[in-house]
Amino acid sequence: MGNLIKKELRAQVLDYRRLVAASVFKNRNQVINEKIIHLLAKQRTRELHVFLPMTKNQEPDCLSAIRWAWKNGVATLTTKTDFANRSLQHFFFEENTMIKTSSKGIPEPLNGIETNLTETEVILVPLLVFDRNGHRIGYGGGYYDKILSEINPDTLKIGLCLSGGMDAFNFVEAHDQPLDMIITPFETLEINEQH
Repeated sequence: MGNLIKKELRAQVLDYRRLVAASVFKNRNQVINEKIIHLLAKQRTRELHVFLPMTKNQEPDCLSAIRWAWKNGVATLTTKTDFANRSLQHFFFEENTMIKTSSKGIPEPLNGIETNLTETEVILVPLLVFDRNGHRIGYGGGYYDKILSEINPDTLKIGLCLSGGMDAFNFVEAHDQPLDMIITPFETLEINEQH
């Protein structure tokens, strides 16, 4: 039942995102970027992991925060999806990194130095919908749940969403990894007070 509910929620959220006016999308992204920059400066972040947005799905675009990170000497990482092994490879993402959109619509680095997440202090996580307990629904591949289960427990795990969330999911599974914080244009929801 939980998988069916997740599938329906994914479809509804993606339909909603495609209907959002360009000006609203731009304004919401600006607010999210400002919040990310404020947090990175406050935390004195030295290493940040980001996702690159799938434009076809109207994902949050944190390019302004990425540019701020580059300008302020924050090492920035991003991923490339290895569908054959169902995993993500991590690369340093710099101003001169070339990006190509994969056949699945995911922007990925073409060049760059492969790395790991041992020094990552903040990871920005894509999601479609969330609840107030920090649970998220992504696209269903489990890629980010795997990363979140393996990274340093002190890494601040932040979900980005352009809309509001739900009170609580009643279909959380054992492999679902909760986030520490969720940033939306409307609120910054702190789930885990450890950071």
